Formats: sequence, C-alpha cells, structure tokens
Amino acid sequence: MVAAKEAPRVLVFNNHGVGQYVRIDRLPKWGETIRGKDWQFEQDGGKGSNVAIALGRLKIPTAFLGKIGKDYWGDLGIAWMEEAGVNISRIRRSEQVNTCTGIILTDHDGRNSIVVGESSSNAMTIEELEEDIGYFSNADILITGFEIREDLALKAAKIAHNKGICTILNASPVPEHGIGMLLDIDILIINWEEACVLAQIEEEEQDGKTGNGYRAQVIRRVKQTCLPGNVIMTLGDEGCMVLEDDICTWIPGVKQQAVDTTGAGDGFLAAFAANLVWGKTITEACRWANRYSAYTVAHQGTIPSYPDRETIERFMDDSGPDTP
Repeated sequence: MVAAKEAPRVLVFNNHGVGQYVRIDRLPKWGETIRGKDWQFEQDGGKGSNVAIALGRLKIPTAFLGKIGKDYWGDLGIAWMEEAGVNISRIRRSEQVNTCTGIILTDHDGRNSIVVGESSSNAMTIEELEEDIGYFSNADILITGFEIREDLALKAAKIAHNKGICTILNASPVPEHGIGMLLDIDILIINWEEACVLAQIEEEEQDGKTGNGYRAQVIRRVKQTCLPGNVIMTLGDEGCMVLEDDICTWIPGVKQQAVDTTGAGDGFLAAFAANLVWGKTITEACRWANRYSAYTVAHQGTIPSYPDRETIERFMDDSGPDTP
C-alpha cells in the first residue's frame, strides 16, 4: 500500500459507488420502456473512487476520505482502491449506511448519461472531516465534488484551504439552487454544460453562439459569479478552456474515436492533479490531461480505461512530447 511507503500527496473526498452499465440505442422518453443490452455491473466507482484509483495507477500517493457501507459494494470499492495503491486507512465503514449505486446509460456512439444514488459519505460529520483531513495535513491537494452533499464538500475545502492545501472542486452535478461563493476553492473544474448553469446562461441565450470567444465569455462569467481562484472548463474532444490569473487560454483536445466516454472527466481530473504534483503548471497539466482523456475514451469501461503510468507514458511517447 502507498501509505506504508509515502505519505499521501493528494486527498480525495467524494463519492464511492458502484455503477450498473447498460447499452441503449437512445434515451427513453417519459413513460416509455425501451430495451437495454449488455446489462452488467461495471468497474465504476463514482467520482471519488474513480479519481483516487486513476491517481493511484499514475503512482501518485493518494488517500481516499469518506464513509461507505459494510456491504458488498463497499467491499468492491476497498478492493479496487487497494489494488491501485490508494491509502484507505481513513475510510470509515458503517452498518448504518448503504454504499451508493448508480446506472450508466451508453449509446452506440459512446455517449453516456448517468443517474447516481445518494452517497454514503453524506453521513460524514464535520468532526470526522476535520479529523481525517488533519491526519493528512501535509498533503498538497484536496479534490472534492458534488456527488456528496455540497455543504460537506465545501466544508472539506475550507478545512483544507485553511491548512494551506490546494483545493480542487469538480462541481458536478451542479446543484439546482446554485453554489454561491467559492472563496476556498483554488481550482474549479467543470464541463461546458455545468459552466452554463453556473454562469446562469439560459439555453435560448446559447442558441447559435459557438467558438472560443463565446466560451471565454462564459468561463469569465463563472469566475465573476462564484469567485474561485482559477477555472478549467472541459470541452470533450475539443480540449479545455483555462482561466488563470484573468488570462483565458484554449488548449486543443486530441481527436480519438470514442468507444466509451464514461469516467473521462474523472480521468481528466486525476491526470490534471497528478501533473500538479509533478510540478507542472496549470496549462501544462491540462494539456497532458487532454491526452490522457483521449486514451481513456478509446477504451471500454470506466476504471478499466484508466492506464498505469507506464502505459500512458508509452501512449504519450507515440503521440508526442510533454510526458513528465
């Protein structure tokens, strides 16, 4: 285990769950029943354990924080994370909660929609959070997100921020009531759809507006609305937009035939954080993470698509420089 060798550099506090996976030709309409194909339980751990496992495979000393049930789905998560070298010493297990499950709907083009249940980590208390983050107070980065209760995620960020730990928030899914000020968030990572919600842009306002000029307006509105330190807006195979120190930069993506996009955003987040640990700048980290995501979407499944360090370095060597 990583914990026996090196103290964690990255802490991940978000949901662990297990995904059920089904292929569909299209999304059903309300009241409609359609047939699914290849229904199975997938190696998909929810946004928290996905990121932790991807980081572990990149050989980044990582600890997962949270609460999971004393059930089969919790056992799976523990096994997956241990295999990846993730520090699980502060995972709290309880018979009073059920480990989260969800369903992933994927079409023939590899696009997906996800429905996730309530996270068992919602049962965490503030006192437990303070104790667990304090236990790893020498960590460099805390990653959190909204598959757990927003107030818990933001409280974790505040605790970490006050200890001088860099805080990264993946504001997904975006709460319908908004999220207010993100003064304890150093880096906010969102996709295009989430950015439009946070920037309070209605669909009618988006009609016919494309290109990086408009994207720059949207990401700036997110910054003005929520006040995080920096903002990264992912754009699928078109790359990502970075707003750092009031400078907006588009980083092109890598075109790849998509087999399954499930978990690609979690992979991007893990690859980005790994590069910060390696000493890269935000822009350099995003460029590397774009290419990492291109690798993952060309492979089936979520956790199975996350490569180890040696595999992704070979892919990077074949596709160009910038490997750390």
